[in-house]
Amino acid sequence: MEKRNLHRPRHLSIRRTDSGISPHGLTPAKTQHPLTPYGSDETSEEKTNPLLRFLSYFWGPVPWLIEMAAILSALARRWEDSGIIVALLLVDVHLGFWEEYQAGNIIVTLKEILT
Repeated sequence: MEKRNLHRPRHLSIRRTDSGISPHGLTPAKTQHPLTPYGSDETSEEKTNPLLRFLSYFWGPVPWLIEMAAILSALARRWEDSGIIVALLLVDVHLGFWEEYQAGNIIVTLKEILT
């Protein structure tokens, strides 16, 4: 049975240590260097009011079109059509808000697991 050389080939070995890189990784001084200008690798969390987040789903081009359709239906005295359009808008807003709320909860849970 042939014995294989499992060591790193010579052309891949790292010999220069003046750059702070050694075969064992970065030196402690080099790991602190990026922290000085850029800060730590953390994200800031912005807490927003859930009511404002819910109301934000009524803001945008598509909700505006749906709202205009509901208003025009009401002005034409087509109450059934207007009611259905408003109901569909409310269902859409509710589902979008609920999905984002659940995704936020999952992210918080994952962050707690990782810390």
